[in-house]
Amino acid sequence: MIVSSATSSSTTAMSATTTSSGKWDTLNAALVQYPLVGNLSVAQLTMKVREYMVAGKREDRQLVILPELFSLDLLDFSIPETEQFDRVIDEIFPTFIDTLQSMAVEFNMYLLAGSVPAKVNGRVRNRSY
Repeated sequence: MIVSSATSSSTTAMSATTTSSGKWDTLNAALVQYPLVGNLSVAQLTMKVREYMVAGKREDRQLVILPELFSLDLLDFSIPETEQFDRVIDEIFPTFIDTLQSMAVEFNMYLLAGSVPAKVNGRVRNRSY
């Protein structure tokens, strides 16, 4: 496998090429990093992700990878995060994950949505979709 990368202000572009069945395949990815600001609405976080999808499409990326815990932008940082997880898990994520999936289809790209809190056996864990 050949891997190359380049960095811009908020994304790192990565290209991986490997042989598969005698043919060369290439995947161009955008690795997104940005500071968390908190207190974003679902609409604002959706627009933030959309901006990275637009940039990835413009740069001919097939995959956009969001940062781990990108979803913490939905939290109010003045309140302990553990007190907000139930609301985020129950009210926001079922539909937000569907929104991200629809966005990936719209742009004809793959989107790895970082990690989000999820309940597993009654405990909060990180999950990535």
